[in-house]
Amino acid sequence: MATRAYNFTDKSGNKFYKKTELGKDYFSKQYQLTIDGVAQKPKWTPQFNTTKKVLDFINDEKAKARSMTGVYKTLDKHSFRFVFDKCYEKMIEQYKLSGKSPRTIKKYETNIMKYVIGRNDELPYKGIGDMNVEDMTIMDVKNLKFAINKAYAAVYSKDTIKHIFGHIDKTFLYARDNGWVSYDFCNNIKVSPEGKLQTSKQAIRNFFSEKEYELFRSKYDKYAKAVFTDNYKNYPLEVKEKDSEDVIVDFRTILYRAFFSFVFYTGSRKGEARGCKWSDIIAGSDAFDLECIKIDSQYAEDNAEILGKKVHTKPKTDDSVRICTMHEQLSDDLKELKTFLQLHGLFDPEQYIFFDYYCEEPKPIPSSNINNQFNKFKALTNIENDSIAINGIERKITVHGMRHSACAMLLEKGMDKVDVAKFLGHKDTKMVEEVYMHFINPIDMEEERRKKNMQFFRKG
Repeated sequence: MATRAYNFTDKSGNKFYKKTELGKDYFSKQYQLTIDGVAQKPKWTPQFNTTKKVLDFINDEKAKARSMTGVYKTLDKHSFRFVFDKCYEKMIEQYKLSGKSPRTIKKYETNIMKYVIGRNDELPYKGIGDMNVEDMTIMDVKNLKFAINKAYAAVYSKDTIKHIFGHIDKTFLYARDNGWVSYDFCNNIKVSPEGKLQTSKQAIRNFFSEKEYELFRSKYDKYAKAVFTDNYKNYPLEVKEKDSEDVIVDFRTILYRAFFSFVFYTGSRKGEARGCKWSDIIAGSDAFDLECIKIDSQYAEDNAEILGKKVHTKPKTDDSVRICTMHEQLSDDLKELKTFLQLHGLFDPEQYIFFDYYCEEPKPIPSSNINNQFNKFKALTNIENDSIAINGIERKITVHGMRHSACAMLLEKGMDKVDVAKFLGHKDTKMVEEVYMHFINPIDMEEERRKKNMQFFRKG
């Protein structure tokens, strides 16, 4: 406090600030630490009821400061790359124990490799990856962050750059916890992230409306065979030898049609759709004549790559485990796929629904292939080009956006938001209320809504 001043001296001549409250005396004293040879800003101790406790506190703080300087460090040096590897290993161990999604670990690795350790000709600031953390200065780290701001502020959002900085700081915090850099070092490497303003939720618009999906579907049905026939030319010989061109092209046409139908009508994540098996389908009954599907797993290669787990694991969260009622169109598409597999002796009730038999390493459709094919057929619709830009942001529809499509379609049809949230695997309606409802922008759906509302303007 600025109002404190020494007003008491003990028998040894030590000066203190003394305050009396409710008949009890309390003491504090100003002290200053030196860390890595740098004098820190003076500060006051907490208030104690004896002067001895004040002096003991100061001695403890000075001991901590000394322990974080070169005086007590070993002569060993640790490169940033070494610290990153050890921090990465620790994260993996922590996530193995917690059973959480490995995406956080993958993102940490990606950011450090891309912006700090990667190829020198591609780095915004060179040399940090091979430097020893003990030899770095605060300005070395700040200059790295300044360079990232300069290189990417016009491309990335402020939040994205903030996450990159957070991963850089995480590495140094690991070094600090092992006594390789000081607390003061970590406290002074902060740099404010720059970047574009966050995209407004209303401007994202990364999903199809129901009418737009119907257009996408019509383009797919018209051009899919031609696209997959063209793709066939580039298949390796070992794939072509598995069956005739007609069979492989027909299979791919039916497989991808069913997949896009699945993510649109169920609102499932890509990994969830890839993880569904034929045995997860629940047949209709007299009491409930629509088919349902159990979504209680995901197929994600990151699990195996990072955690050494099987690629077939539980979904993103416990709330993601759910049973979805299937749209009749989706049921028809899956029946078409099942019939094709049975006809060619490929059907297995315990196999993944979207298993690609005709590739070099048979497995559920690779995520990159899903994105590539989706983008090809999406481009044929011209929906993105024909959409009005909002806040200067052009429309970009994604496969993950199909999850929002399902939500938008169900909300538009009048399903209760609580039921929509459960259908999508959310624990509450927060995401539906705060995100999805913002996605439903009248500019994109104006014509559909006007037609729907015409009934209110009819006579009688």
